[in-house]
Amino acid sequence: MLSKIALTIIVIGICIWWFLKENTRRGHITIRGYIFLTALESGKTKDEANHASSAPFDQIPPVIIHSTMDYLDKNYGGKQMKLIAAARKKGMKH
Repeated sequence: MLSKIALTIIVIGICIWWFLKENTRRGHITIRGYIFLTALESGKTKDEANHASSAPFDQIPPVIIHSTMDYLDKNYGGKQMKLIAAARKKGMKH
């Protein structure tokens, strides 16, 4: 009985860890997509936009994160995957 409880707790812990890791990864890609798309909108080339969006996440100022959320709400109904798909369709590298 105790081993079943321990196994259940371990499985739940792994699921929570995976969910949080995946959520963080998708957030990083969303911010990269925002930077890429706004760079294209301002007249940058695909290469320049990809370079701009390749900055390490820890170097991105909080204002960019807030701007990403506003842009996401206004242009994609808050759907991260739609923004990511649009950026990849326009040439954002993984």
